[in-house]
Amino acid sequence: MGKEDLEDELEALLVEAELDEEQECRVQTQFAKQYHLITREDRLEKIAADLVQEFAGRGYRGKAMFIAIDKATAVRMFDKVKAHWSRLVAEEEDRLANAPPEIRDTIAERLSWMHETDMAVVVSQSQGEVAEMKAKGLDITPHRKRMVEEDLDQKFKDSADPLRLVFVCAMWITGFDVPTCSTVYLDRPMKNHTLMQTIARANRRAPGKQAGVIVDYVGIFANLQDALAIYATPRGDADKPIRDKGALIEQLEEALAEAETFCISVGVNLSTILTSDKLLRAKRIGDAQEALISPDERRRDFLRRADAAIRAYRALLPDDRAAPFLTRVAALAVVADAIRKRLGPPDISAIADQIEKLLDANILGIEITAPIHEGDDTDGLTDLSAIDFEKLAAAFAAKPRTTAEQLRTQAMRKARELAARNPTRIGLVERLEKLIDAYNTASIGVQELFERLKEFIRNLADEEARAAREGLSEDELAIFDLLTKPEPKLTRAQEIEVKKIAKELLEKLQDAVSVFQWRHRQQTRAAVRSTIEVVLNNLPEAPYPEDLWHQKVEAAWNFVFAQYSDTGQGTSPTLQ
Repeated sequence: MGKEDLEDELEALLVEAELDEEQECRVQTQFAKQYHLITREDRLEKIAADLVQEFAGRGYRGKAMFIAIDKATAVRMFDKVKAHWSRLVAEEEDRLANAPPEIRDTIAERLSWMHETDMAVVVSQSQGEVAEMKAKGLDITPHRKRMVEEDLDQKFKDSADPLRLVFVCAMWITGFDVPTCSTVYLDRPMKNHTLMQTIARANRRAPGKQAGVIVDYVGIFANLQDALAIYATPRGDADKPIRDKGALIEQLEEALAEAETFCISVGVNLSTILTSDKLLRAKRIGDAQEALISPDERRRDFLRRADAAIRAYRALLPDDRAAPFLTRVAALAVVADAIRKRLGPPDISAIADQIEKLLDANILGIEITAPIHEGDDTDGLTDLSAIDFEKLAAAFAAKPRTTAEQLRTQAMRKARELAARNPTRIGLVERLEKLIDAYNTASIGVQELFERLKEFIRNLADEEARAAREGLSEDELAIFDLLTKPEPKLTRAQEIEVKKIAKELLEKLQDAVSVFQWRHRQQTRAAVRSTIEVVLNNLPEAPYPEDLWHQKVEAAWNFVFAQYSDTGQGTSPTLQ
């Protein structure tokens, strides 16, 4: 009997073993030599060590399955992997104790993930399994206890649950979808339908997941083309569902070359960032940010290319062949992050320090991660009335595109915030969008954009202060604006009267909208609507004919329904 025939029969028996526990014994007796080779202690020890290094270094920290030849090997591999995992944790703890300050956070974050990672054995139950395992020096009792008492399948499906690595032999390899399962470790002969179903465990899409990884410990992929010929639709070479990591390297090289060529086309040489000392590096990162941050199409093109390179790099981890690309990917990542963090004051020194961390960390499978800055995206020019326009002008002189982009982003955030509080302000957002469109289409230059943005921000600050000037709260001002814009035109005396009605309306609605889930109850909704109609019935009759009065009632009702949650709290803050 030839080697291929032997493997075919072994595969057939293993498939049958999913239905008949006795087949495992047949495997061990009829194919003792091959079974012995697969289950040798020294071989499993090496696989366990490799698995720990691979899983701990994956660029995407998803879930993983180890598929063993039988239940005993699944339990044995659990024990071996746990031991190697503990050793790696101890090594990382030693590294953390002696690490320089700039990379301690990186090591500590990885250690935290490793400490919380849970593992489990998931195998079918059979009579006499405790004694059978005991005879092999194994204890299945704690594993069976977990399988009976815990909902392991839901834990494994839950992306937030720390159960991240499971050891199986037949269960869960068909018809069990876990999108965040990023790696399948194959150490069991299989082919055709079973092979395709097993591969499918790693190919589901999930946020942040670039590609699934199949680690083949038993030479299964000699059977892959046969399986594809039977079960897969013919494709071109570029669309093959399974690619060797050599192809991933080519993909990374192409993505990096495309991103770097694009940068050079706008005068940015990323390689100079990495060859500079810290002081000059900070300047060159700032220059790159300035050149790439606008117009919108240029920024989007750069970020798309940078993200493609970063994803390709992460898909390759923790392969040692990713190491030569780290510095080039790091340069792309820090410039991209600097651009994304434009909403707050750009801390270029922090970006430069991050490159140092990436270059010095030397951790297996290190990711290019954000954030680079301390704080969050809300830092920066949030109080528009407090902007020092002289300092802003100086910043613009040094970096016009970056400064204008920061100003534009803060203006858009504030305009949308004001419009969310008061629907009549939607024109502010539309006005700003038209201004940005004019810049993106080169109808105006960056200097004119900057000047018009300054004027727009002055208008926003004035609008934000209007409620206080009118002697109203933000919600009262919104009601007043809804009742008076775009019509009718009121006399001063009528304006005073309508302001009183706006205040009265919100005061009388307070109890009704404080009822739990008032929007879901017909009685409370009707009460709110009725209150609006009764109060607005006091509007001056002359400027509010019947048709206009109905429009104002509808506008007030829509505002109250949208703005006040089922607990009576406004969905946006009210300025005092």
